[in-house]
Amino acid sequence: MPDLTDAADLEACAKQFGQIPGYKDAKQRAEQCLQDAENAREIVYNDAVEAMQEAEKGNFSFKWEKAIRMLGREGLNGYRDVEELRKQAEQRRKECENAEEKERKAKERKNKRLTVAFVLVVLIACVVGWFVVTRVIPNNKYQRAVALRENGQYDDAIAAFAELGDYGDTKTQIAETWYQKALLSRENGMYEYAYTIFSSLGDYSDAAQQLSETKYQQAVSLREAGEYESAIAAFTSLNDYRDAKTQIGEMKQEKYQQAVTLRENGQYEEAIAAFEKLGDYSDAEVKIKEIKYQQAMALRRSGQYDEAIAAFTALGNYSDAEMQIKEVKYQQAVELRENGQYDDAIVAFTELKDYSDAKTQIAEMKYQQGKAFLNVMDYDNAARILITIKGYK
Repeated sequence: MPDLTDAADLEACAKQFGQIPGYKDAKQRAEQCLQDAENAREIVYNDAVEAMQEAEKGNFSFKWEKAIRMLGREGLNGYRDVEELRKQAEQRRKECENAEEKERKAKERKNKRLTVAFVLVVLIACVVGWFVVTRVIPNNKYQRAVALRENGQYDDAIAAFAELGDYGDTKTQIAETWYQKALLSRENGMYEYAYTIFSSLGDYSDAAQQLSETKYQQAVSLREAGEYESAIAAFTSLNDYRDAKTQIGEMKQEKYQQAVTLRENGQYEEAIAAFEKLGDYSDAEVKIKEIKYQQAMALRRSGQYDEAIAAFTALGNYSDAEMQIKEVKYQQAVELRENGQYDDAIVAFTELKDYSDAKTQIAEMKYQQGKAFLNVMDYDNAARILITIKGYK
């Protein structure tokens, strides 16, 4: 449906066509746009007039307010008799508002008379109701809440006590209900939930002591389930509570024996991990180094010299680790010599300096290299090498 925005757009369009009157049918299009704009404005005008007619039927101020809004649109300024209609609508709205105000005051006077009588009835009812509400009903709800708790319906009991607000000792009863719920939760293995409840109870009854007992029972449960690491952590947090330290000692001994068994079965990495988790318990740290020493020796025996050297190096000054590093390097050099890799072998033996017969090994390999050059009559290279071991053999 056309509106005032359409009218404004059409007038703007007519103005553009009016700027080129002699071009094609620009003049006719301009006239058509103006006619369409007039039609759009007339529709809005007619709607406003209908709103006034509707307002006359009911004589309600809000209907005249609607008519005034419709007549007050900027696009209708100066159009036909809009200004006169606006004045009429304003006048009629004021008349309706005055009539409505008189009617409201008349109703208020009537209501006051009815109110006085009503208040008397209400006062009597309030006295009776006060006794029922403040004494009878709360007591019934209180007893119902107690019964719910005794039946183990803790959540319902808590909600029932909470509804009573400050009645009697309801706050204490709520705390007691939570306390009993925490005990039941702990019995059912819901340790974390029970711990949370006891924590929220603050200094109620022995809630603080129950926190330690809950943590203790949880730790025992973890141990029985074979979750030693979690159990040890839980017992450790209890410090001197009950036999917590004894429990820790027993579990660490079991873990220690498990680690020993892993080592005996050749599961070195698993054994090391197990001993590491024991921290400073017994000789766990020594056992770790012993196992790593065993690993290094196994690497040496299998000819994995670089890995063996790295393993012995990681052991620092443990046992004869430093001597073993030299022995591994010696074996590595011997293997290079046996494979005919004299240059690499000489470098390896040279690094060993005075260890074992390293110097003799170097001299022997240079001797063999010199002989090889002589056999092919390469006297220069033979002389260059043999002169470095002058006096050997």
